Amino acid sequence: AGVDASHLVRAPPFRRSEKSTVSTFSVLLVDDNIMAHECLRLRSKILDWDLTSVYNGKDAITLYENTRFSGIDLVLIALRMSGLDGQAATEELVRMGCNAPIVVLASRSRNVEVEGAIGVLQKPVQVPQLIKLVLNAHTNCK
Repeated sequence: AGVDASHLVRAPPFRRSEKSTVSTFSVLLVDDNIMAHECLRLRSKILDWDLTSVYNGKDAITLYENTRFSGIDLVLIALRMSGLDGQAATEELVRMGCNAPIVVLASRSRNVEVEGAIGVLQKPVQVPQLIKLVLNAHTNCK
């Protein structure tokens, strides 16, 4: 007395669609440390994030002047960089009208506040803390 399963329809196996309906999360990293870019690039591949890299505050300002950060969802900027540092660059971006959320990355744990940034995180970036910070900022804006 076997069970007749011939009438059951099998669902096709799950396949990731080549054309996603959700746009990719796009992050701009501003840091003069090449290893920081490589580390975040590896993480961004796993998370399916699009990573844009610039290596100093002046280039971030120039990119904003040319593109208004069109398509950028989040800016991560190192606090300490040669030339224009993260604090000065963040303040200038905000003064210029930048609406993209900016997270400042500090190499040491210290009590730092940067006007215009949604928060400060310690390097290396821990993705769960980053997501929590962004979600909290988004919730507080509503």
